[in-house]
Amino acid sequence: MIKVKKMVKSFRHSLIGLKEAFHREQNFRIMLALVLASLALVFWWPMEGWQKAAVIIAGSLMLAVELINTALEKAMDILLPASLEEIRILKDMMAGAALMVSVGWLMILVLSII
Repeated sequence: MIKVKKMVKSFRHSLIGLKEAFHREQNFRIMLALVLASLALVFWWPMEGWQKAAVIIAGSLMLAVELINTALEKAMDILLPASLEEIRILKDMMAGAALMVSVGWLMILVLSII
């Protein structure tokens, strides 16, 4: 049976996390603005349904990867000394993953409008 109170509490925590990311992380705000602009374009520009879906999914994925990247970086900052070379490499790799998803989103967007 679905526990509504537990589900509402879970959604509340999710929204708090999004709010915190928005207020604390410049990259997340930039990406969110770009995704919202692409959503406006999706509904204004004539596209096939699958193209619209691809842009929406890619934008959602880009934001999710950025949230994961931010959360892991914050956890590492709390738990481990930032001076460790391995930590710097891990952070760079996570940033690289976020960059790859962002480039993929942009490619999907561009290919959908040309």
